[in-house]
Amino acid sequence: MLAGLTALAFLAVMTVAFRARPIRQKAAFLTKLWLVSVPILVVVYLLTPPSLWLLPEAVQDDPGWFGPIFCIGLWFAGFFGGLLQLYNLTERGMSLRMLIDVAEAGERGMNVDEIMSGYSRGQGITWMYQKRLDGLLDQQLVRLENGMLINGPRGRRLATTFSRLRRLFGLGAWT
Repeated sequence: MLAGLTALAFLAVMTVAFRARPIRQKAAFLTKLWLVSVPILVVVYLLTPPSLWLLPEAVQDDPGWFGPIFCIGLWFAGFFGGLLQLYNLTERGMSLRMLIDVAEAGERGMNVDEIMSGYSRGQGITWMYQKRLDGLLDQQLVRLENGMLINGPRGRRLATTFSRLRRLFGLGAWT
C-alpha cells in the first residue's frame, strides 16, 4: 500500500518538475528522484503502524525485517518495471509518436513526407535524431572527432553488453 502511495506521490512530483522547468536528461532525473524517494519511503514505513490503522492483527504476522524490504522491493519493481518503462515508451517511442501524429492529423491521415517533417508536432525526424545524438554526447557515450561519432569507453561497454544480450535471447539484428 505504501509503495503504491509512493508511486502516486512520485507521479505528482515528476509531473510538476517536468512542467516547472526544462530537464535535459529526464530518465536520469527520474532515477535520481527515485533514489531520493527510497529513504523517504523507509521513514514513512517505520512511522506507520503495522495495522495501517485498519488491518486486523491476524494479518500482521510477518517478521519485522520483512515489511520494509518487501515494500522497497515493490517500489523498485514498480518504478523500474513500470513508471520508468512507461516514461521511456511515451517519451522515446518513435513508432508510438508517429501513431500519435497520424491520429492528430485526423481522418485524412499523413503521407511519408508529412510524417518526416511533422514528427513530434512539427519538430521533424531530423530533430528527433539530433535529440538522441545530443543525449549520447551529454552522457559521454560517444565523442565527436572530425565529424565522426566514436564510441567512448562507456558506449563500447553498453554496445557490447546489449549486443551479447540480444544474441543470448535470440533477438537478432536491431530493428
